[in-house]
Amino acid sequence: SRQTFHHMGYKMIDTSLLNPLNKNAIVIRHSDRDHMQPNQIYQPLNEVGRQNACILGEKLRGFKKFAFFSSPVDRCIETNECIMKGIFQDNNRRQISVSNVLGEPGPYVVVRKQNAFKQFGCHTVVEKQIAHEPLEGIRPTEDGAKMLVDYVLEEINKAEDGTLLIFVTHDAIVGPTIFELTGEKFNKEHWPEFIDGFAIENSGTEFKVIRSGKYFDLRKF
Repeated sequence: SRQTFHHMGYKMIDTSLLNPLNKNAIVIRHSDRDHMQPNQIYQPLNEVGRQNACILGEKLRGFKKFAFFSSPVDRCIETNECIMKGIFQDNNRRQISVSNVLGEPGPYVVVRKQNAFKQFGCHTVVEKQIAHEPLEGIRPTEDGAKMLVDYVLEEINKAEDGTLLIFVTHDAIVGPTIFELTGEKFNKEHWPEFIDGFAIENSGTEFKVIRSGKYFDLRKF
């Protein structure tokens, strides 16, 4: 498994463009885990993943209020717990809202028993989604992305000003959604990194998507 910490060089989500006075959300892949075997679902974070999630939490300490959301899968919940540890510098447990929009099945899988991920593998499915190829048991990419974004926007609208909402999900959800929001394409050579993703900022008058230091319009959703 990879044994390099994010603070020594590779990518994690950049929140530098977010105004802490606004309502903000980040939607990220969970932190580092060891390599998964084909059709394996449950794989906890490794030590690198726990360290990196804590480091991300430390980077978020400039925000004053937080809300936490997770896929039901353990490594996503654990990512949130480690981010909390980095933010609050303690081991206290805080509320995490678990949602099936973020995983098991997520916004794209409609029929689990006709699961294209088992048939083709994750990379191929995401490439087909980005190409807008129909897949049995998989929701059209634009519809799935809209389901996820609508869920995030609903939670942003319920939050107080100055709140950072943290949504932890999976690469197969982050990848197609980023494509629909920004046009960025993913494949085996360019894949969503651990604890990377995209941000949504609510300035009070409009929503903006932020990805890799660039703003994108959210009006199409």
